[in-house]
Amino acid sequence: MKGFLLPVLAVALTATAARGSRTEVIDHPDYEARGSAVMTVTSIERSDTATRMNVHIEYRPHFWVRMDSTYCLVDTLTDTRYCPVRGEGFVFNEEYWMPEEGTADFTVVFPPIPEEVKCVNYDAGSWSIYGLRLDGGTASKPATVNPDEWSTRHEKPYPGEPTEFFQHGESRLSGHINGYDPRVGMSNFLIYAYDNLTGESNPLSVDVDADGNFEKTIKMNMPGCVSANLGSYGWLSFYLEPSRDLDILLDWEEMLRYQNDRVMERTTAKPPIARYGGELGDINREIDDAPTCQITWIGDIYKTMTPTEASAQIDEWLRDFNADIDGYIAGASLNPLTKKLVDSQRKMLKAKMLLDYEMMRRDVRREDSLAASLREPVTPEFFLPLKELLSDSDPRTLVGMNMLSNRLAFSGIFEVNNLPYLYTVYVSDRGLGYLKEQGATLTPAEEVSLRFINENLGTTVYLTLDDMLKYFNVNISEIARRNGMTDKLTAYLENVTLPAPERPCDEIKYAGKQSQFMREFAGTEGIPLLWQAALASKICSWSGIKPDNYSREEITLFLEDLNQSKAITEPVILSAVNEYFKKLYGADSYELPDDERGRVMKALIAPHKGKYVLVDFWSTGCGPCRYTIEHSAEMRKANLDNPDFKMIFVTSEGESPSEAYEKYVAANLAGETTHRISATDFNRLRDLFGFNGIPRYVLLDRDGKVLSDNFTHHQLRETLKGYGVELK
Repeated sequence: MKGFLLPVLAVALTATAARGSRTEVIDHPDYEARGSAVMTVTSIERSDTATRMNVHIEYRPHFWVRMDSTYCLVDTLTDTRYCPVRGEGFVFNEEYWMPEEGTADFTVVFPPIPEEVKCVNYDAGSWSIYGLRLDGGTASKPATVNPDEWSTRHEKPYPGEPTEFFQHGESRLSGHINGYDPRVGMSNFLIYAYDNLTGESNPLSVDVDADGNFEKTIKMNMPGCVSANLGSYGWLSFYLEPSRDLDILLDWEEMLRYQNDRVMERTTAKPPIARYGGELGDINREIDDAPTCQITWIGDIYKTMTPTEASAQIDEWLRDFNADIDGYIAGASLNPLTKKLVDSQRKMLKAKMLLDYEMMRRDVRREDSLAASLREPVTPEFFLPLKELLSDSDPRTLVGMNMLSNRLAFSGIFEVNNLPYLYTVYVSDRGLGYLKEQGATLTPAEEVSLRFINENLGTTVYLTLDDMLKYFNVNISEIARRNGMTDKLTAYLENVTLPAPERPCDEIKYAGKQSQFMREFAGTEGIPLLWQAALASKICSWSGIKPDNYSREEITLFLEDLNQSKAITEPVILSAVNEYFKKLYGADSYELPDDERGRVMKALIAPHKGKYVLVDFWSTGCGPCRYTIEHSAEMRKANLDNPDFKMIFVTSEGESPSEAYEKYVAANLAGETTHRISATDFNRLRDLFGFNGIPRYVLLDRDGKVLSDNFTHHQLRETLKGYGVELK
């Protein structure tokens, strides 16, 4: 028996007689939870002199990773920290560039950990591992549900398509993340419910309970696709209908797998959906099983290929995919709704790729007149593949149009067909002529702009986009800085009073003509439904028609003109536009809600009660954010001790890395009130104020009531003056 045991023990124990020590090796130690699959602990070696943790790294080739000296092992019972003493295969706190194969093996050496310590946490930020066993034992994993049993409990038949396609209602999304542990840090995620009638895509924060359950109700006005942003764990897309429910079962390890597939840019990466249930489970399962196209982006063909070549290339890319879709629709026993949605989506993919090409080629036309793609013009025939989509009067075609709506609204199809879009521009004195009078040196392009301004000053002109960029794409502030005249320009502009011009709205001037063109192009009796939705989205979300630019009276007249123009004839879409502006212009101040979102905001502004507070949501990686911060420094410095006003700056751990944040604050926000909050709390504030982009400004009154949740920074002085607060 002894002769049998000794060789076995030698696998785990290595004796070193000279030092009287022994090494215990734990291969592939078990753990309770981890937040990333980038790093895997392959073994741990414990001896009287050191604890060696061998790790395998898998990350994108030619990108860097970094192991910090602050990443420590922590005793789960006593919180005693064991910090590393050296690394092998890498240098602490320095970038390690991944090789071509995208893998690397490191050893992190820690002090010897007492034998009685059986379990530790590896405290390493997003790479943290919880409940790592040092004794070869089995870790206590989070409770899991049996997927088959879950499916049985949540199975419901699809109740059939809604009798009314356009209807208001709340869809309920609920789910569970199998194997979820709250210590991994993903305590909430964002959902984007895109409104295909107004172009809105407001984020909704979804909290994940400690047991991995989550639930959210989503207001909808028609069936549509909803996207869930799981952060580094990927994006998911679901089909929802008003007043119906969808249940989903996710798996944490599958989410980690998908995260790693995306990091490694594997083309086979598939979102980590495990199971669907609820009334909409069958439809989502069938959509999820449909073939996917491996090519969804056109690359640089907008530079290298003519329109004819690009169109042929897109057809080639989609040939196999279309054949797969045809086979799936014909061969599977699918719900008719699924067939319609899958077929529409593949047609939209081609349309979007064509419109992406045309849009980006226009940019090339302005920037590189010798580009290969400009060897032939875009002709009306280029847009013919859009006819099939535009002529489809089935409202289900609107489901999932999302970015296609934007591309269609700003398409060059009108220009190519001799119906160019003209922008209304009031030519005002922005200081360019003053700088010239003061001796500023202008470039030839700036001289062209100055001549145009002088010839048309005080008038309203109608320009194509190319002409707009030709005459107005100049940075007055940069010219002043370049010539050492910043202070002069500032003083000059403060004393210039511009007359209030009559500002006819661009969108209505050609909307009627564009809609009639689309009707003729599609060969339909009425205006194509897809175009009406795209036009409505453009008017509401992408036109600049906001309270900052147009008065309530102007918008009232605009809506009357829109109603009479017959540019939009579908009553539901027209009603959605009217309701959008009614809400936008009718918004009054409001109290912060008594929920988690309101709690976060109230905590941030509580120290400044009694003052008007402007909150600046920003990040270190946001260029416009930094520009505004740096160019408002003098105003903020002069008002740091203002008894009636306070400005605070809020970013998140996810948006602003710690090192970059500390460096930027020290250089540009020293002495000011800054907050770097958790990604979870930042998501809650995005939900509360409905913003996707930054910078975003929120103005609150002395009592913490929201005066504006989409404030314009340059109106601060004038707005506060209206409340009796003077800024220096």
